[in-house]
Amino acid sequence: MRKVWLFKDFSSIPPGVRGKAFKVEARCPSVGYRGEEYFEEVARRLAEWYRRRGRDFPWRHTRDPYVILATEFLLQRTRAETVAKVFEEFFSRYPSPESLANADPEELRKFFSRLGLVRRADALREAAREIVERHGGSVPRSKEELLKLKGVGPYIASAVLCFAYSAPVPVVDTNVERVLGRAAGASSREEAEAFLERLLRHGNPREISLALIDLGALVCTRKPKCPECPLSDLCSYRGSGRPGAQCAGGASR
Repeated sequence: MRKVWLFKDFSSIPPGVRGKAFKVEARCPSVGYRGEEYFEEVARRLAEWYRRRGRDFPWRHTRDPYVILATEFLLQRTRAETVAKVFEEFFSRYPSPESLANADPEELRKFFSRLGLVRRADALREAAREIVERHGGSVPRSKEELLKLKGVGPYIASAVLCFAYSAPVPVVDTNVERVLGRAAGASSREEAEAFLERLLRHGNPREISLALIDLGALVCTRKPKCPECPLSDLCSYRGSGRPGAQCAGGASR
């Protein structure tokens, strides 16, 4: 196994390694200094784990930004397994932004009532209308433009950019925040995003992001299964004798 570096202050870094050391700046003080080898190793392990253990959902087999955008609306506060059951039906009814923009509002609300949070239906329909009218039916490729769409917040915008366009944009949900809180010592969502920004440079952003989401859903749960984790020997909290002490709450997505 490759040697990886984990440092808490610059003075503890061997002189020959300092040139490769990285500190997540003021946004992420608790993460500390880490060598490039650390990020490369974490990215490699996550990718290998995801190929073996990652969950299989229909929206993970497409790079269509419209499908990913609409799916993220469906997934809001709804379990992925529940959305998977209605995925094909939804996109057979509304295969494009145009079809969704022209959807009957009551029929769309009725569909969303099966998932709860009916208000998502109106927001998604309005977002589709804006895509058609302002962007010619194409989902925007910039975070700035995505955030202008009705109902689209930072998480959905980041998910579209990462999962559709493979952009190295941090996608941090409750699962990812919990994993990075434990494994990397990130004490806030902002710190988790700062850590992930660096990590995504060392592999496939889409694959790494999905791996972290699934790791939080399957292994790094409220009661973590540390022996099954590909990062267990690098985990800050397991190493301190407190497995799962950080960011233990939150529902699995």
